[in-house]
Amino acid sequence: MVDYIEFGDNFLPFIFLKEVLYIKEKSLFSHGVFDFNNILKYIQTDNYEDICKKEYLTYDNKPISNFYDKIKNYSQSPKIVNTKYDFGFSHDFNYDVSNNCINNYNFVANKFTAKIKDFKLKLKNEKALMFINFSFYNAINNIKIDEMINVLNKMINKKYYIFFFFYDYQRMPNNIEDQYSELCKNKFNKYDNVKVIFLKSDFSNWWNEDDKVKQVLYGEIREGFLKICSESNIRIF
Repeated sequence: MVDYIEFGDNFLPFIFLKEVLYIKEKSLFSHGVFDFNNILKYIQTDNYEDICKKEYLTYDNKPISNFYDKIKNYSQSPKIVNTKYDFGFSHDFNYDVSNNCINNYNFVANKFTAKIKDFKLKLKNEKALMFINFSFYNAINNIKIDEMINVLNKMINKKYYIFFFFYDYQRMPNNIEDQYSELCKNKFNKYDNVKVIFLKSDFSNWWNEDDKVKQVLYGEIREGFLKICSESNIRIF
């Protein structure tokens, strides 16, 4: 059995779990902007509750003045950011620009408390772990994989994997793997539990495409994932 953890950067890890593995759950790093290196900074501190502390939340770079419990559901406010970790929350808080307030703060904070508990449980239970990251090609050089492996090795005493799906908002050349082969050899491939998948389709508007286009995009993700799992003898179910 395997537990899956969305591990940045944007919304595609959630789509991967939902559309490829048919796992429908909202976890700690779901439905927001969570850069891989910022996740590293976050889990290094062990102050997990800071993810939604009031003093770190801003709207459009302005501190938020008021926090209420009027609404008990998720909402969409794409300009809300945690300034401590530079996490972006697009589908969590209900923000009212007229009086600079969040109307569902307690609801979201309680959900994060539950997601933090679930995250810690997945680190400690007996199931193997798979961290799923989608990042842009231009982030490859800056990804702090050595630091992340060092941190995770201190936190996890069982088998785990990190899967990187690299994509862009344009169609990539068919030989894109060759362009990064030396970098992968020195940066990622030295770790047996780190896997890299290069996506080549145009993801410029993937969330707004019709179902036929989405299935093509999701199919490429699925094919790359299953190929790596087969080659590495990774049991995913």
